Amino acid sequence: MKKAVAILLTILMLFTLFQGALRENIAKAQGQPIRWKYDVSGGILFSPVVATDGTIYIIAGSFYTLYAINPNGTLKWKYEVEYKVCFAPTIGKDGTVYLRAKSPGEENYLLAIHDGTLKWKYKLGTGMSYSFQELDPPIFDEEGIIYIHTYENWFAINRDGTLHEKLYSEYPYSEKIITISKGIIYVNTPGAVRAIGPGNELKWAVKLNEKFNDVGIGFPFSIISYKDTIYILAENPWNSAAPDDIYLYAIGLDGKVKWKYKADDYWRITFYNKTFPVGPVVGNDGTVFVTFTSPSNYEPFSIIYAINPNGTLKWKYRFSFWVRIFGEDFTKSEANGILYFYVYNSDSGRHNLYALDQSGNLKWTFSIKESSFYLKFLGIKNNKAYIQTFEDTSHILLIEDGKLRGDVICPPGPIQIYNPTSYSCIGEDGTLYFTFSTMPSTLWAINFAIPEKKTLTIVLKIGNSNITINGKTKPIDEQGTKPIIKNGRTLLPIRAVIEALGGTVGWDATERKVTVSLGPTTIELWIGKSIAKVKGVNTPIDSTNNKVVPEIINSRTMLPLRFITENLGCNVQWDGTTQTITITYGG
Repeated sequence: MKKAVAILLTILMLFTLFQGALRENIAKAQGQPIRWKYDVSGGILFSPVVATDGTIYIIAGSFYTLYAINPNGTLKWKYEVEYKVCFAPTIGKDGTVYLRAKSPGEENYLLAIHDGTLKWKYKLGTGMSYSFQELDPPIFDEEGIIYIHTYENWFAINRDGTLHEKLYSEYPYSEKIITISKGIIYVNTPGAVRAIGPGNELKWAVKLNEKFNDVGIGFPFSIISYKDTIYILAENPWNSAAPDDIYLYAIGLDGKVKWKYKADDYWRITFYNKTFPVGPVVGNDGTVFVTFTSPSNYEPFSIIYAINPNGTLKWKYRFSFWVRIFGEDFTKSEANGILYFYVYNSDSGRHNLYALDQSGNLKWTFSIKESSFYLKFLGIKNNKAYIQTFEDTSHILLIEDGKLRGDVICPPGPIQIYNPTSYSCIGEDGTLYFTFSTMPSTLWAINFAIPEKKTLTIVLKIGNSNITINGKTKPIDEQGTKPIIKNGRTLLPIRAVIEALGGTVGWDATERKVTVSLGPTTIELWIGKSIAKVKGVNTPIDSTNNKVVPEIINSRTMLPLRFITENLGCNVQWDGTTQTITITYGG
């Protein structure tokens, strides 16, 4: 007996060591998944938002501070908002951050913040608005005009903060925007979908729960838009032969019904027994997905329908069990047409992630143990799925091609909380930015990929307002500033170069000091002074010419390019014939 117990203990010990070794090997193979963490004052209030340049924006604290964090986890800037912020930041194409905020006196404002400075604020009115409308972010049209809804008006605001147009809301508290196109607002109001043009002109209205153009759209389950089409999932009570049928309607932006789709009797059975459908959800290729689950008094099954943009059936996939859908993001469809969805199998009691190919065939499935107390599907990026699961610890899982590619405990340590919450988003490079209710003041950056050291090439030209970074050209700044030669040295506003390298630039107006940081190196320069500090050591900017100093020219801070970039480890080449500067950096 003792021998058997000893053997059993040895097996358990080896199994435990194997589990630890497996987790360690995953971490070693993938590199350290937790790239960095950033602590803020007070809890993070909304999901982080990642801009096109990789900057991460969060709102945190009881004083509603907006943080702009660089992709390397350093602070870019922060701005303390004077009012209560009502929703996550919205980012414009030029990097301007828009916030909807409300003062203690119930005054509603739209704020525009750029590079940590308030550009403008526009007063939207005074009065109580419902919580779901407080959470509606601004929406941009094709020309960059900003649309936002208050409890009784629609505001169209120009990018400079001036009023473009104010439209009266026919249904205060109840209108919900669907989309905007060419100055026309398409809204879901009680009993109708309406198109409202300039001057409050009603372009058209599709009535719901009333017969319309012999179509008869009844009670809508959901309404969404994709490109030039509005999709309505609703019953058709005016069909006397089958009054409980459910249809998917596609309505053009001209108000005309493009098509309607009814799959089979399952849709009617589902509605009749009060089990509501999920969807529609539109994939990146325009395919529309709708899911139906049979009611509890019927044979257990669930069906996902994939419908082409022209209203024909693409495919359908049937499960022999009841599917429980978690959240509105239960499906994700990327450019390759693969559909990902995360469901609960009521038969097995397990949570599963499924992938269906473009023809509706099961590509793979990944099953998560049934003992997990809490699971959340965080999203899909680059065909990689991120899932959070925990019992006594929180795990972030990375699943690709049906296999576990990464598993990291985040936040570290045990969890003692019954009803946890988390906020997250995924950057274009696959980095997961994540915060959890056990450590609400910490933003974590998780990436299971092994970071590659890439050579960065930056090209600038004297008298040219553009910068070229690894072959992609963009303006140096919004003001059109150009590099110049003064006292034999090139001066330019350095921010575009430093941020391309992955560094940060700070400005101290009191000392008139610029601080440049990249990795372990910090450079401090003062306007008009020929001595700088590199890693805290006084260093001449140009030992042969003390006239080379940082200057403010045309309200722009112009810094000596070669001194800064070479001290950050870059190689700088000068072509006198073309007056071109080429900077290379190995990372």
